[in-house]
Amino acid sequence: MRLAFLYCGEYAPYSKWFGSAFTKLPIDEKIKHTIRDAVAATHIAQREDNIAEAQKLMADLHNASGLTEFVDVRIEAYYERNIKVIFADRIADAVMKKIAGVPCEH
Repeated sequence: MRLAFLYCGEYAPYSKWFGSAFTKLPIDEKIKHTIRDAVAATHIAQREDNIAEAQKLMADLHNASGLTEFVDVRIEAYYERNIKVIFADRIADAVMKKIAGVPCEH
């Protein structure tokens, strides 16, 4: 959720107003819904699915921002474990390379 504020160039207020301000950000409503569904999930599998989907949607937002070259991010298993991730370190690496002025690898 904090990344959404950064991508929108908006100040993230303190916790009392954070959720309300997040709902007003000009981002895809699907991101907001998947985060809301993750928080409201009653089963761990539902929560994991929604968190992974929200992370993927945020990665798509990153790619649409043009801050770095396109980063191929998809929901996949965490090595051989039954845990869903997007390996967001790929985005962090692309940002670090951009800051350092090093071209991103594909």
